[in-house]
Amino acid sequence: LQEFYAHDPWRLLVCCVLMSRVGSMNTKHTCTSNFFEKYPTPTAFIEAKYEECQEILYPLGLFPNRLKSLIALSNKFLSDEAFEVGLEGKNKIFGIGQFGLESYLIFCKGMTDIKPKDCTLRSFCSWQQKQAANGDQEPERLM
Repeated sequence: LQEFYAHDPWRLLVCCVLMSRVGSMNTKHTCTSNFFEKYPTPTAFIEAKYEECQEILYPLGLFPNRLKSLIALSNKFLSDEAFEVGLEGKNKIFGIGQFGLESYLIFCKGMTDIKPKDCTLRSFCSWQQKQAANGDQEPERLM
């Protein structure tokens, strides 16, 4: 899903929050699709009613923490002049950990030369580097 949302850092990070600790690809896809259908922008989400969010996010579990993460992410996205993500300080967003940061760096910033901790992200970076070495694709921003 990260490749699909690489053009939009808010959506990419929302996907990371929604996918965290969920095994079923069907549940991930359904909830993500429903979420973006109802809330296509951070503003639309911030203006949402708690009950509506709960209905969409319930199948994913961990509702209070997911909601808190999505609110923190959306508020930061709307308020920061230059949106950035990090693991500490002013760029830390509640609920965005190593996987979210690495997804953001790889898919939104085009940093495929990093060594992610997640094996799937690591494989993607390796594949991108091989493509670039073969002249098939530049390992830059993936939009």
